[in-house]
Amino acid sequence: MDVTQNMSPENQQKLKLFVQQLISSFDLESGSVHIGIILYSKEAKVLFYLDQYQDLWSMLEAIDNINVNTAPASKASGKPAKLY
Repeated sequence: MDVTQNMSPENQQKLKLFVQQLISSFDLESGSVHIGIILYSKEAKVLFYLDQYQDLWSMLEAIDNINVNTAPASKASGKPAKLY
């Protein structure tokens, strides 16, 4: 997902809700699915490692606590980072 600079709180919430709904469709607790989240631009920043969360509720809470407006801008383009 492309994270734009100065994303409104409403759009930030919509983005996080979309990610939470997507993740909720997987059986995280079976141990066969691992999810990681990386913020990146010129440099990558790991927010969640693949083995960091084994239960859905912890991951959903962690996603809810992400502030997408703190994504570092790309040094090359001045554009904000992307969240995938």
